[in-house]
Amino acid sequence: LEMIYYKPLIPKLFSLPIILQFLIIVFLADFTYYLYHRFLLHSILWEFHRVHHSIEDINAFNGNLRYHIVELTAEYLLYLGPLL
Repeated sequence: LEMIYYKPLIPKLFSLPIILQFLIIVFLADFTYYLYHRFLLHSILWEFHRVHHSIEDINAFNGNLRYHIVELTAEYLLYLGPLL
């Protein structure tokens, strides 16, 4: 049997110009966060995420400061977990 050789995508990504690499990574990070946020809105985690959406007087300082500890833990595991 002949082995099927799969060429990974990552080396191809490294061969692209640095600005294109940067733009791809920013897009993927932003899209991943969007999917995570949609998951929070439509799952059992909504009960924890509702703290963030309960702000009545929104200004530049309080919108990103109100998170439940369970939500923060899930977010850190999602983004930092693969780096461990």
